[in-house]
Amino acid sequence: MLARALESALRQEGGVRAEIVVAIDGCADAYRSVRARYAGRVRFVETGGEFGSGGARNIAVRASHGQIICFLDDDDELSPTFLNAINAAARARDFDFAWCGAEFVSDEADAPPQTRTFEARAGAMLYPALMTVGAGFGFAAKRETLARAGMFDPTLRTVEDTDLFVRLLISGAQPRTLSGVGVRIHAHKGPRLTDRSRDALRVRECRRLLSKYADFYRRFPQLRRQIEWTIATLSAKA
Repeated sequence: MLARALESALRQEGGVRAEIVVAIDGCADAYRSVRARYAGRVRFVETGGEFGSGGARNIAVRASHGQIICFLDDDDELSPTFLNAINAAARARDFDFAWCGAEFVSDEADAPPQTRTFEARAGAMLYPALMTVGAGFGFAAKRETLARAGMFDPTLRTVEDTDLFVRLLISGAQPRTLSGVGVRIHAHKGPRLTDRSRDALRVRECRRLLSKYADFYRRFPQLRRQIEWTIATLSAKA
């Protein structure tokens, strides 16, 4: 699956070239053949342990040099025009961070793909939508914007994206959306970060966010209701 993700990043239209950094979190031996195949084109960094997705992303960002940082999970892939769209959006003087639409595809042969897209917009009207997506929706941000917000919290395992998004808004960064589908997200039988087995942990971490950012959620009651709905829904399924 990692090779598929890398190919999608390397084969971008319009001659767009990007620095690609892969953080290997866990057993490095499992990626030996992929590392050999992409040697010289992709930089691989080992985390030295199991840091989770947030900690691994932080390590990859620190190992990179670009001023616009994009994130891609190893089991997903970018559309051929994704980097062109991000580059165009990043030229705006007020660009802080953005995300795009996604196509969800299943390994099951008879399952039709599903899409979720957004209109190209910017500003506070996007706050509720932001809390319903994750870094897998083509999340991209200025390096300085991420640094100001404090990067991902490596102690979180299920809501690290939401936690970062809240801190981005608290820091004054403003979101924008890109029109169209920029990422293909694969649903497969292997382990995923959204696995239902992690629901109990997700409830605990959502409650942690409510407490940690109590002032923020008081300022934005709609966002508070969203996370309270998530807690109630997941608790009912437990």
